[in-house]
Amino acid sequence: MNINRGTCRYWAVFFALSVRLLPAGEYLWTGAAANGLWDDAANWTPAGVPTETNDLASFTASASVASPAAYTGGVSVAAGTLTLFTPADVTNVLAGPVSGAGALVVEGPGTLALLGVNSAFTGPVAVTNGTLLINDEAALGDAVAELTIHPSGVLDIGGATASDAIKIVKPVTVAGTVGNFSTRNQSHAFGGRVTVAAGARFTGSGRFDIRNGTLDLGGHMVTKTGTNSVQIVGVTAVTNEPSGTAFNVQAGELLFADSVTFSGTSASTVEVASAARLAVYLLVHPIPYSVRAAAGTALDIRDTSSVQNTNLNIYAGPIQLDGDIRATGFANTLQSLRGPVSGPGGLTAASGELLLANPANDYSGTTVVSNGVLRPLTPAALSPASALTVRNGGTLRLLSAPTAAEGWTDTDIAGVLTPSVFLDLTATLGIDTSLRDVSLTAPLAGFTHGLAKYGTGTLGYLVSGPTESGPLAVREGTLNLGPASALTLPAPAAISVTPSLGRTGFLNLPGGASLATEDLGQGVSQPALYAGTTGRGVVTLTNTASASVGRLDIGRETGSAGIIRLAAGTRLHSRSGTGNTGLVGINNGSYGCIQNDGGTVTNNGDVVFGLAAGSCGIYRQTAGAFATAGGTVAPAGTQGGYYGGLTYIGRSGTGHAYISGGSFVQHGGNQIHMGSRDTVNGGLAVLTVDGDASVSADRIDCCANNPDSRVLINLLGGTLSLRYIWRSAQAGSAAAVNFNGGTFRVPNNPATLFQGGTSCLIYPGGGTIDTAGRNATPGTSLAGAPGMGVDAIALGSPGSGYLAPPLVTLSGGGGTGAVAFAEIDADAGTVTAVRILNPGAGYSSRPSVTFTGGGGGGASATVTRIAPQTGGGFTKAGAGTLTLSHPSTYTGPTAVRGGT
Repeated sequence: MNINRGTCRYWAVFFALSVRLLPAGEYLWTGAAANGLWDDAANWTPAGVPTETNDLASFTASASVASPAAYTGGVSVAAGTLTLFTPADVTNVLAGPVSGAGALVVEGPGTLALLGVNSAFTGPVAVTNGTLLINDEAALGDAVAELTIHPSGVLDIGGATASDAIKIVKPVTVAGTVGNFSTRNQSHAFGGRVTVAAGARFTGSGRFDIRNGTLDLGGHMVTKTGTNSVQIVGVTAVTNEPSGTAFNVQAGELLFADSVTFSGTSASTVEVASAARLAVYLLVHPIPYSVRAAAGTALDIRDTSSVQNTNLNIYAGPIQLDGDIRATGFANTLQSLRGPVSGPGGLTAASGELLLANPANDYSGTTVVSNGVLRPLTPAALSPASALTVRNGGTLRLLSAPTAAEGWTDTDIAGVLTPSVFLDLTATLGIDTSLRDVSLTAPLAGFTHGLAKYGTGTLGYLVSGPTESGPLAVREGTLNLGPASALTLPAPAAISVTPSLGRTGFLNLPGGASLATEDLGQGVSQPALYAGTTGRGVVTLTNTASASVGRLDIGRETGSAGIIRLAAGTRLHSRSGTGNTGLVGINNGSYGCIQNDGGTVTNNGDVVFGLAAGSCGIYRQTAGAFATAGGTVAPAGTQGGYYGGLTYIGRSGTGHAYISGGSFVQHGGNQIHMGSRDTVNGGLAVLTVDGDASVSADRIDCCANNPDSRVLINLLGGTLSLRYIWRSAQAGSAAAVNFNGGTFRVPNNPATLFQGGTSCLIYPGGGTIDTAGRNATPGTSLAGAPGMGVDAIALGSPGSGYLAPPLVTLSGGGGTGAVAFAEIDADAGTVTAVRILNPGAGYSSRPSVTFTGGGGGGASATVTRIAPQTGGGFTKAGAGTLTLSHPSTYTGPTAVRGGT
């Protein structure tokens, strides 16, 4: 009896093991029907066809099978080679997991899509003809076994549903075609070793990269077709380049970038066909190959900052021009041709900057500088067989030097300043003073085209009397105009003090110098004064100098600093208006500042300080005047009068107008906007009136269409003359008037002075409302500042490199409203003190201090004390009646010095 029970237990265990080894839904390929059809049940055991997600198709020996139309189950290739055929004009799909150590061969001529996670597949993959489409690197199995693309095979990496989703690190041999036939870029497509065999072709419509891997040409040529960009980037090593053609770029773009290394020489050639592009991006190592370029080829720069480094983006080998080609790139980019340039073709510098370095250049086509910058290092770098022309905003950049071996002598420069070279008013001569300072004391042989200052050092353009000029630009260093110069720039010529990121340029107008762009009238976009578009740009007016420009564009991009400085007696006029807005502090991370120490700043209309979120626009006035026109808009095209628009202090960014002397006026019965929304919610708008300053407008509108915006109006001294201040009822927004020694004056009868929830706080310096013969009510409580405020700030490090006061931000501490301003020594570039403009209220601990913008860095400061801000009183001044209709909580004395 015990024996029988033991026997029964033995067979029960055997049955359970059999179920696990031969699960339901597993089909073993036998090929018994001898027709290679997946869908023929006679080819499988047990008889049937694997079709379901839970099915498993097993192959234990080599087999040639027609691929299934759409199979989501598993495939096991335990041994041998599984060859899957797909007919022409058909895309079949294996979406389930593939496993095993056998080999997988894709045969066409149709397309097989491998869309499963096949990490358990450890065998090699080959595409002998037809197309293999993948959506992820895991579709190809593990990272070890090789992938081979045979001459008639195609690997399409365009099956991914997202960009940058594919990174193939397994070894790949290409004798056929690799393409990305989708619009999704794959910038990590190949990260291992890619070996080229005869017939290799890269193509597609979407970008793909070989990044941080190896491209082994194996002595063979790669042909690039298709409209896409194929990029060899990172630390990829290009090895075993053949003599003769190594890369044949027939269409689209081939790009080399970053720290790619090359093992070849000029014996290897890159051939570029018409309309194709050969491109570089911050390329560290020179390209050693020869380049042969057909007519219509472009040599392109794809980065945005290489102009700062002449050791990047270098072509070291010879360049053969079989036709006219173009050199292109973004602003502030540079590529260098250091090998000899020859052939019957010509060269156009169409955008970006192109450096010609080889004295043996002898190409015979024309050299055209149109919109771009051409930089021949010496006169010998210009082919003697080529006719040179500069037009359409192009710049010929010449390095001033004592000898022709070092650069361009004065005689060499004068030799190209002819009407046959500079064809229109926008054609620009660039003078590079990196080797020596230069002074131009007379017009350059009647030269009335554009002038650009390059390099460190100083260029003095000391031409006296009225002179008509093209665009005026400072890319680095200092440009001094003569004290008696009077430059007029016909449209569309503009003034640009726009060094690249990290560099500084200065434009100085001394004495009675004047500089003007053409006035195109109301309603027309006008030529601007640009300062600090990407780098640091400073415009300084001294003595009685003046500038009249189409509009202001001061501090535009991240990391930029644009500064205008006006001394006593100088004048700056901007013809800004509706559709032609003057901007100071424009995009995220930008900084713009106008420092007025006794000059006059006038605007025909629209001007904004602190436009976009993250920008900072500062107007600092110690003396002098600021005025924006108002009233009735002038007819379109009319010169003079009001061009439309208002004064905006802070939109979605941070704007601060700090007026401690002189006058600041919005004319024509128009308002000043503070905290008015640009494109996103938020921002900080600050108006500080101090000393004997006078600020006036019809009214101030706060927080218009801008939830979460903050407005602070600090009255420390002087007078603010308005009918009223109005806050738009936007969620999370706040507007506060902070009295600490200043006066609010009422020029006309308003119903209420502080509207829409605008608060009014009285600090220890007290506050005055002068009704000036009018009858008014504050419309809110005159409240004492509650709790603690910032009472002392100690400077830590003064920092360095500051060209204007950096923005001071006080954050944390539990309170609100504290405002401070940095004082600087502009000559030393340091912060010298931090002035508290408003202590704020409600602080329970000391807030932190940060500095941003101003062109420098490294300054630090600490709030050393917070203290109660009580004791401030209130004074009623002037004739007329002021009715306090809300309970007041200030704790200082009340004085009535006029009226009721």
